[in-house]
Order: sequence, then structure tokens, then C-alpha cells
Amino acid sequence: MRRFTALLICLACLCATCAFASTGDFWNQKPYQQWTQAECQKLLTSSPWAKSITERDNRIQQINRAVGNLAGPSNGTGQPSEIVTYTVRIVSALPVRQAMVRLRQIEEHYDTMAPEERAKAEQEDQQLLRKDFDGRVAMEVTFASSWHEDELNLARQLRGQTAETARNLAMFHGGHDERVEPIGYAFDDETRSAQFEFDRTAVADRFRAGRPLLLSFTPGARNVLQPTTYFRFQSKQMVLGNQPVY
Repeated sequence: MRRFTALLICLACLCATCAFASTGDFWNQKPYQQWTQAECQKLLTSSPWAKSITERDNRIQQINRAVGNLAGPSNGTGQPSEIVTYTVRIVSALPVRQAMVRLRQIEEHYDTMAPEERAKAEQEDQQLLRKDFDGRVAMEVTFASSWHEDELNLARQLRGQTAETARNLAMFHGGHDERVEPIGYAFDDETRSAQFEFDRTAVADRFRAGRPLLLSFTPGARNVLQPTTYFRFQSKQMVLGNQPVY
């Protein structure tokens, strides 16, 4: 009997720990108006709703290398390795839009704005927060390369895509070769980001099965380091309050 009671206590503690783990993050502990700049950046790059992957080209190119010697500042020059960073965000998830709004408030110093200017900015913020995604899950892919020319090539490639051709660029992968292809696409020149939309019901069905989803991104541009990059998402981590949000 004592062992059974002890087991029940352990299980209760475990359940409480799991519940705290799902609600103990800052987005569940305080309103977005109190988030710090670092917290906003974390939510937008490394959180249940956002993933960043950095790829490096480790090939070393050297020219004017002195024969038989290691290249150095005095006997050779080289070309730095390329670094490309991709960031994917689920912008249809409210916490992501809250982080965008709060980060803008901090960086543009809302507290020092003139009343009219601040009222206009806050109106735009509310439009973003209340945006209706019409039964779709919206993903935003941003990118940055240490080689400017490759970054321009990638932007050019993505700018020229359509909703039809974008089906080859990004898709969700579930188990048993299940795929969810995008049903909408746009490229934003201001933020230099590719924006994909997926049917919410199709995505929710895969998430309800309890399996993580992989988002594949295949930019298709010349000189990209990896043909396809994968981002892993789990609905059980995407919790705001007690509800999954995406």
C-alpha cells in the first residue's frame, strides 16, 4: 500500500513538472508588452514556432600560396568560407506576431514617439495581431548569406516563384511519406522573405497524430550550400496558455 501511495505521489509530481514545462516559458508567464528584446529575438529564431539553421561551406580556397608553406598573411590570401542562415517562423501563431510587435516597440522607441505617430504605429500593430489567416498556417522563411552575391541570387530565385511552383520549394512531411504542400505563396521584398501558406486542417491532422512535422525548404538557387534544409516542429511544444497555437 505504501509503495502504491509513493507511486501515485511520483506520478503526480511528474505530471506537475510536465505541466510547468509547457507553461513555464516567458510567453506563458507574462504579457507580450513586458517581453524584453532578447526574449523577442529568441521567440523569433529559436522557439517552438521558429527555427534557425546555419550552414557553412568548409572548403578553403587559397590563391598566391607559397609552395611548400602554409598560407598566411604574408605569403597568401584566401576566400572566406560561406555562411548561410535560414530562419523559419510560423507567423500565423499569435506569439510570433506578438514578438514582432513588441520588438518593433522596443527598437522604434514607442515611449518617445509623438502621440499621433505612436497612435498610428499602434494601429498597425493591432492589425497584425488581429490578422485573420483564413484557415491557413502561414510560414515565413528568411535568409542571410555572408556572400552578398549568393544572397541576391537566392532572393532573385524566390521572387520569381508562383503559388504553383512554390509547391516544390517547401512542404510539411509527416509519417508514412505524408506530405502537405503549400496552397499559397508570396515574396516580400521589404523583409526579403518567402511566405508559404498551408491548409490548416491538413496540418492539424498531422499534428493530432502526435508526430513531429518536418518542414523542408529547397530554394533551388545556384550555389546554395545544401539543396534541402529541414526544420522540425512539434505541436505539443506550441502551447499558449493550455492550447496549441500555430
